[in-house]
Amino acid sequence: MLNVSISWRGKSGTTYIFDVFPEGQIFNPVAGVYVLCRLGDTRGWETLFVAEAENLHEILNQRAADDRGYGLSKKAGMTHIATLALAEQEARRAVAADLALGLLPRFGSTA
Repeated sequence: MLNVSISWRGKSGTTYIFDVFPEGQIFNPVAGVYVLCRLGDTRGWETLFVAEAENLHEILNQRAADDRGYGLSKKAGMTHIATLALAEQEARRAVAADLALGLLPRFGSTA
């Protein structure tokens, strides 16, 4: 699943464009916002969890088994992980919070 992106709108009305990867993807150690999601049969994408991280590789690959949101999302049938690279911590937190309020993910967020 290469070169796939998805646009999500936050509560503010701002649209964010994320790259989409299958669950199990190995990520680079970059900072960003991530959305754990699944592709539904007829309703399109369902957001399960929204968060931000200083190191996507660490949180999504090395520590995923210890993360509550990741575990709940996996049990609920997570199929994909969407990411948006953002280096600045305040910007990541703002985007994650905006998306959490706009998307109302099933298992919440860390924002």
